[in-house]
Amino acid sequence: AYTYNGWGGGAISARGNVVTIVGSNFTSNKADKYSGAIFARDRTENKPVYVKIIDSIFIENCCKYDGGALCVRGNLDIVNSYPIFATNFVVTK
Repeated sequence: AYTYNGWGGGAISARGNVVTIVGSNFTSNKADKYSGAIFARDRTENKPVYVKIIDSIFIENCCKYDGGALCVRGNLDIVNSYPIFATNFVVTK
């Protein structure tokens, strides 16, 4: 579990490019702003972000704003034989 006090993404923060995550478990990650586990956004209009998540688990991730588990401001593809998203939340206090 990780806590990130910057822009977003308690475990992973990506800007632009291609991000591929395979067989990962994101549990109890926290971010002060966006997305408890993964935050990804475009670098510029000409460099979009593309996130592909395969067979991964997201449990008890939290943040202050958008996306308890994921906040992807670009292209997102989730490929799971059994997607697991449990108890991910946004704390607005």
